[in-house]
Amino acid sequence: MNKYNIITELKRVEDKHSLLLIKKLSERSGFFCNEDKLIFMDRDITHLQNEIIETEYLKLETHVKIKGVKNFQTFKDDYYNLIIFKAEISNDNIYDFINLCNIYAQNIDELVFKEFFYSLISIFQLPSEKKYINAIGLYGELKLMQYFAKKYKIDLSFFWHRKGPLSLYDFSIKNHYIEVKSNANGTEIATIKHKQLFDVADGFLAFVSANINDVGETIEEVISSMQDDRYFFDNLNFNINITKELKRISNDDYKEKRF
Repeated sequence: MNKYNIITELKRVEDKHSLLLIKKLSERSGFFCNEDKLIFMDRDITHLQNEIIETEYLKLETHVKIKGVKNFQTFKDDYYNLIIFKAEISNDNIYDFINLCNIYAQNIDELVFKEFFYSLISIFQLPSEKKYINAIGLYGELKLMQYFAKKYKIDLSFFWHRKGPLSLYDFSIKNHYIEVKSNANGTEIATIKHKQLFDVADGFLAFVSANINDVGETIEEVISSMQDDRYFFDNLNFNINITKELKRISNDDYKEKRF
């Protein structure tokens, strides 16, 4: 069931007051609904303390006792962690919410539940300003990941922006760091922060030329190619960062500009 089908099923629900299963994702997690809200729920196997955190779009509830689901007779009564999508179904952020929860369910050991919630917050609270320079930077980082995968069989995507907006470098691999600079004006000049040069012993600079080219490829095509790759780029970190970065660029730069 894809994200559009999940929304369709949610709209069909007539019983607004019962907890209902929309889509089972694994033996421990799935999409549910209650009071017209979509809920991602995962069994609390780490025994978190009960906690509630709310933002504009999301609500986290940890270690909640769930005793039954009306349309899921074999549901296991237990303690669960929940993330509720508070906005209306018509809100475009629901597609990112469904996609990332689905990927998290498949890669659940990569991130503890609460940290996954904070990752979602950072996506939905990104500033709305969208700049062309962000598209250039994203293109360069994606092409470097493709280059390493093809030439060295190394998947850099797991090490991409590991600390989110606090990341000093684009890629952090133990004590090795890579900073990517992309340029679209044909020059090979880049500005490097002082801390990026002198605070590490083993840092590398990668320079990517991203000139506009009518027969080139769009960022949408590059991402599609990476997501179709059977051997690389299938981790949660990559998908979270892709979602974040796409909110920082315009639809035209994503779908129309060719490099």
